[in-house]
Amino acid sequence: MRRMFILVALAWIRIAATANAVTVGVGAFGGLAIPIVNDLSTQGSVFGVRAPVGISPMFTAEAFYSQSALGDVEESFGGPTTFTRDGGDVTGFGANAIFNLGGGSSFHFFPFAGIGSYKIKRSGSEDISDVGYNFGLGIGFAVPSLVGLSFDVRGEALMIKTDDTSQKIGNVTAGATYKFFSTPTP
Repeated sequence: MRRMFILVALAWIRIAATANAVTVGVGAFGGLAIPIVNDLSTQGSVFGVRAPVGISPMFTAEAFYSQSALGDVEESFGGPTTFTRDGGDVTGFGANAIFNLGGGSSFHFFPFAGIGSYKIKRSGSEDISDVGYNFGLGIGFAVPSLVGLSFDVRGEALMIKTDDTSQKIGNVTAGATYKFFSTPTP
């Protein structure tokens, strides 16, 4: 699966080299991971890296890798006995499609959706590896004096298929991206 991810990332760079007004960047993000309708975990952290390829002013394809450490849960069995259940770790990689609204301004909104391969590890349970889908909304801004550097805040819903049901996680992240390659605008 990693080989496929690398091939897709190289294909995006190849497309970027032949298209007009293309940007390539790299970024990092971190924030909160909040389980939704899930009593197996509590709030934890999420962090990762992104590699956006701006194919046009309105569309960006973005490869990502993320890792979450969800919080442990205390369970009581009707008496003084309690048990601590591991909240679990979630790792994933995939691609997002970002639709840039606001054109070339330094402040813009962007809805996004994506697909990825995720792995949920929790001690005492079998590991789960399956496909996951995400969607959300972000607010981005660039500082004109810092050429190529931009910042964003995102709200994201992540759904990972687990047999007959799914794990749902809400992520709230803040990140920074540096665009290190750009072709001239035609």
